[in-house]
Amino acid sequence: MAVGVRKWREEYGQRFQYRGPEAFDVEGRLVYRYDFPRPSRRIALAAQVTCRAQSLEEGIIGNGAGAIEYSMDGEDWRSLGNTIEPRRWGERVTYEGLLPTDACGGRSLWPRVRLLSSGEWKRADYALAQFLRCHPDDTALLFELAVEYEPENSSP
Repeated sequence: MAVGVRKWREEYGQRFQYRGPEAFDVEGRLVYRYDFPRPSRRIALAAQVTCRAQSLEEGIIGNGAGAIEYSMDGEDWRSLGNTIEPRRWGERVTYEGLLPTDACGGRSLWPRVRLLSSGEWKRADYALAQFLRCHPDDTALLFELAVEYEPENSSP
């Protein structure tokens, strides 16, 4: 589910595409849900949000920030990395490793990315907070997810 996010394409320079906020100064969110066949025992997750900070040398006027979060039910969210609060602009937000134990034991995982671009680039066709950044011919990974399940019941 995407709220306040759109697909951006850079047709100049290196020709990247990515998801970013559809409006400046309005937070966008991408929410995904993964369902498992059995309760999870351990979950490894990798995700990355690219953010830019104001740089007059690169022609950027504005700032980007992001957050990576998870939930077991889509309502109670836990942070894995956050530069939106307290507005640390231009820092990459990454998470790679095992999720905390409170993320395990259920049959679903809801990862969420929050993106915020403040101000605007002089060309007005660029989001300063970017998720799934890749070349148009490549396939961007939403999240890399590896799940170890609880063993199946072996009793008849």
